[in-house]
Amino acid sequence: MNNKLELLAPAGNRKAFDAALNSGADAIYLGVEKFSARRQAGNFTIDELKKAVRDAHLRGTKVYVAFNTIISDGELPSAIESLAEINNAGADAVIIQDWGVFKLVKRLLPDIRVHASTQMNTHNLEMVKFLEEQGANRITLARELSIGEIAEICDSTTVKIETFIHGALCFSYSGQCLFSSMVGNRSGNRGMCPQACRLGYSLSVAGSREEVWPTPGKHILSTKDLSGIKLLPELAKAGVKALKIEGRMKSPEYVATVVRVYRNAIDRYLRDPDTYSVSDEEINELKEVFSRGFTEGYFKDIRDSRLMSFDRPSDRGMLIGRVTYLDVYTGKLGLQLKHELCVGDEIEVWVSHGGRVKAKVDELLIADKRVECAPEGSKAVIVLKGKRHKINTGDRVFRIYNERLIKTARESITGAVSRRVPIEMSAFIEVGKPIELKAHVNPAYGGQRAEVTSDFNAEKGEKRTLCEHDVISQLNRLGNTIYEVDSWDITVGSGAMVPLGKLNDLRRTLVERLDTERVKAYRRTRVAPKKAQDELDAIMRPERTKKPQKPLLAADVSSPDQAVQAAQNGADWLYLRPGFLRQGGFDLAKLSEMAAEKGAKLALAIGNIIHQSEISALLALIESKRDYLDALLIDNFGIFRAVRDLGLPLFLDYHINNFNRVSTRFFRDSGASRICLSSELTLDQLAALSNSVDVETEALVHGWLEVMTAEHCVPSASKKSCEFCSMRDFYIEDQKGFKFPVEQDTRCRSHIYNSRELNMLPNTANLMRTGVGSLRLLLNRYEPEAAGAITRLYREAIDLITAGVDDVTPVLKKADRLFPAAETTTGHYFRAVQ
Repeated sequence: MNNKLELLAPAGNRKAFDAALNSGADAIYLGVEKFSARRQAGNFTIDELKKAVRDAHLRGTKVYVAFNTIISDGELPSAIESLAEINNAGADAVIIQDWGVFKLVKRLLPDIRVHASTQMNTHNLEMVKFLEEQGANRITLARELSIGEIAEICDSTTVKIETFIHGALCFSYSGQCLFSSMVGNRSGNRGMCPQACRLGYSLSVAGSREEVWPTPGKHILSTKDLSGIKLLPELAKAGVKALKIEGRMKSPEYVATVVRVYRNAIDRYLRDPDTYSVSDEEINELKEVFSRGFTEGYFKDIRDSRLMSFDRPSDRGMLIGRVTYLDVYTGKLGLQLKHELCVGDEIEVWVSHGGRVKAKVDELLIADKRVECAPEGSKAVIVLKGKRHKINTGDRVFRIYNERLIKTARESITGAVSRRVPIEMSAFIEVGKPIELKAHVNPAYGGQRAEVTSDFNAEKGEKRTLCEHDVISQLNRLGNTIYEVDSWDITVGSGAMVPLGKLNDLRRTLVERLDTERVKAYRRTRVAPKKAQDELDAIMRPERTKKPQKPLLAADVSSPDQAVQAAQNGADWLYLRPGFLRQGGFDLAKLSEMAAEKGAKLALAIGNIIHQSEISALLALIESKRDYLDALLIDNFGIFRAVRDLGLPLFLDYHINNFNRVSTRFFRDSGASRICLSSELTLDQLAALSNSVDVETEALVHGWLEVMTAEHCVPSASKKSCEFCSMRDFYIEDQKGFKFPVEQDTRCRSHIYNSRELNMLPNTANLMRTGVGSLRLLLNRYEPEAAGAITRLYREAIDLITAGVDDVTPVLKKADRLFPAAETTTGHYFRAVQ
């Protein structure tokens, strides 16, 4: 067992858990029935969790419970009850996304360790420092970091850093994706992601003549799978303490295979770092158990088309050869093999002109003779059944099911314990004295001790006596336990005799006591769920709030012309969002003067993605322009930490996912004076939250909502020059005809927007009754005149309602005249997210 580089494995159900345990995981992460980012996995009941934790702890393996979704006020009592039960079950840590839950666990369940989920989107050192200050025990970094960035973080923190090492990559930054939430009402932030990024899309350019750009395949948001096995030395040297395998939705066979391969690799590296290498066989096993194609991804700063799996969003298996001929009458298919093929395997032929042909290898021939396996380099023949007319000579053949590999994996799931705990065992047997047995676990595995003394004495043997070999033979019967003896200390007096059955009983008692001692080492203070809920009730008590008579109107803009139009048409605040290719820069001196004339204030909007290398320039910009700014709009809690001492008011943006009153109060108490609440709240939830926390809240009410932020440049799929980006408006279109605008910022990150404009103009009165202090218009994708017109519509509606006129029909009619063809949505305000 090593503590230098933890191997963390996924388990979506008990079989996958056993696969991870038996294949050598140092720790296993799993979910309970609710509040897990993989709610569609089998997951565990609390009783199942208790047994899993005990089984893992006996083996010296830790168990972390993924509790990594955003949680509403109404769900917090149930969440705290579950967390108390998780604590009492002995889980070693909880993995958390929600800031409110994070703070509740630190306060109500202080014994359990808290790991910050990758859903927290931690991607710069300031974010790590902020989490460290709040008490995080471990942080799972965003996948979008290079090894150099990871090393910089590890060098500057005492918190243990964890990274994903293998498995699926999200297209968007984790915790920042609203795509499936807005399109299909299934939120990735709530554990219900349907993987919309794996579907097919076309890439088009808007303009006077719509143009569809060719791409290598239709799956232009589908990433390859991460495989960092060759980078183990670099990650270890960078300071990473835990390597995480993705896959709670994957099969037990996948878990068994991937964990075994990485276990062997880590052990090999730790034994001799200088000679570490990875064999082709290991890579092939990883490919065959599941692969969309592998990439080392952001570890190596890969963010172009090499990151993507354009032609296939699902398992592609391993290329094993090509077609040499097909007899369409007999179904015989000739293959030139690059790798061995056996009966029981399944293949897929990637035909030249579209589609795939699958086949199970029931019969395998070489030179017209049946064989069980055809070796690498051979010419083999299989017999196809069903459709085959599309196959052509030269088509590629992939193996998508390896019978022997899966058999090996299944044996590890149901077979004997593969990694045992070494112990020293001693026995003292003397005539006329009680028998004494002792066991001591190797200190590297915990060092627990147990002993047992018989309630009878050893007798003097008449016909037969015990020898040391006899005693060892009986005590070494540990096949159904987790232990193996690596050292003996046996004392057997002359002529002593003990019935072998009694000796076996003593051995079993000794093992049970040793099990108890090992489990005891992991125990923590129990927390009564009722007590935790009572404390939560006190924390959740609504604060006295001042309901605004008239909400402010904020305009989120990305060009000077938009800002001018919004101010001239009644915006109280201008959120200036620089950094997009098609927009110009801001002259803050001129804008500040203009805004003052119109009675508006300025806030610099700082995006949700700010890598460490970008922070110094950002801070310099703020310092140089602070005299022109009235506030900062922050969408990244690392930047929140970095700027909190500058003296400017701090507003929080919606990507921080404030979904409950505990998180909202936490950020209020940390210095935020205005908080934009989650765009996944209903109108009723928005009202309840706004009226329970004494802070100015904000709601998004109109415009193009960003649903994905990604490092990969979507238009790059077309393989055209980068100069095209600044001159065109792109969108992707799904198979139902919905078009999602795509925009690149100055760092070539992709920002994908919802296919429908958010429009709450008809519901302005309802919004004002919620007690929200600010209504925000997302105007950065509109032409300046349109941005001004939308601002004017909301200004008029707010003013009418404030004057006591709830009927804003004249404003709505004007909106219909100005934007007759607009297709809009009310988001989640009237439909609760799953």
